[in-house]
Amino acid sequence: SVPLARACCEARRGSQQAERKRLRAKRGIFRKVKESEDFRGDESREYEAHTALSLCDHPAPTSRAIVAETDVEARFIMRATLQDMGYDVVMAESGEEALSYLHRLGGVSLVVADLLMLKVDGLELIMGVRSFDPTIPVVAVAGGSHRQLRLHSAQVRGAAAVLPKPFNRWQFMDAVDAATA
Repeated sequence: SVPLARACCEARRGSQQAERKRLRAKRGIFRKVKESEDFRGDESREYEAHTALSLCDHPAPTSRAIVAETDVEARFIMRATLQDMGYDVVMAESGEEALSYLHRLGGVSLVVADLLMLKVDGLELIMGVRSFDPTIPVVAVAGGSHRQLRLHSAQVRGAAAVLPKPFNRWQFMDAVDAATA
């Protein structure tokens, strides 16, 4: 039963990766347009253009992501960005809650982990994801003092991408793309 489930997950991941490649190509086109003279320096027009691009061909969610982040505002920004990228997003306030979702839901294709959480921190979450399914990519985010040390520890433990806080929407999208490529 377990080998069959893993085979099904791998087949589903193949189609999800093709969809993500298509979306990455679209974002590349948007970035070229955004860098043109018409958009340079006008963030509201950039956001409007990005939103229009997202809505014109917004895919049905093909992948599930878990966002484990203690900061409510950051959690909602990451959720909105991942939804624009075609993910169905489950939000968790702690590493413990994220691991619970991972085991209960199945079909998770990405985990975003804040490294500084209570009870089960981001490093423990990364190790839990690795022991559950080593093929699930993890994006580790960290802010505050010693963030570079934490991010390095996350890479050593198997994070596919790391991102220091504060970051913007584009940097987050790039980290997700790097983790899932």
